[in-house]
Amino acid sequence: MKNIITAYACLDPDVGYCVGYNYTIALLLRFIEDEEMTFWCFVGLMKIIGWRKFFIMDDPFFSKVPCAVEKMLRNKVPHLYS
Repeated sequence: MKNIITAYACLDPDVGYCVGYNYTIALLLRFIEDEEMTFWCFVGLMKIIGWRKFFIMDDPFFSKVPCAVEKMLRNKVPHLYS
């Protein structure tokens, strides 16, 4: 896991290392035992699917997440929202 985290931090220095990578990488490693394949799957999640924006604190997207979750809860699950 340490190798994957270090390699990703070098690949994407704008994000670097963030707490929380280990949970995703551990889950990937559980199902994909090959470390290199796990690394590339993690890169795909971060860059292609766009998860890296969750780890960049000054990204405009990051500030919109709490409002979007609140709106979704209010509209879809009002009893949980209240």
